[in-house]
Amino acid sequence: MRQIGSEEYVPLVLAQKTWLAWKLGDETGARALLEESLQIARQRVSRFPFHWLVLWVQVAMLVATGDLEAAADAAAAMLQPPLARQNDGVELHLRRIAAARGGGPTELGRELQLGLAAARGAGYL
Repeated sequence: MRQIGSEEYVPLVLAQKTWLAWKLGDETGARALLEESLQIARQRVSRFPFHWLVLWVQVAMLVATGDLEAAADAAAAMLQPPLARQNDGVELHLRRIAAARGGGPTELGRELQLGLAAARGAGYL
């Protein structure tokens, strides 16, 4: 997209590249792309309502490293406007994750795993 002078789709392309690197097991590449994607999405969140595409990858990566609180914060961010709505079942899990923040790690970990399973089932991961 940058080659043709259009910046509008850069966040989407970066989100897809982040997901692909993560799926291929390229942890270093996925982290670098994640950081770039998050930085750009923060600058234009009102014009990139599908920011949750990269946030789900961030949640999965944070859960894998054991950073449950940061994963829950990223999950809760997906409920904030102006992000586009997700599948109702997935949003239910996002609300449960948000509610479990500040509770015990066992409950939070369980809710995060259930949320990730819902995201996978919806085809987001």
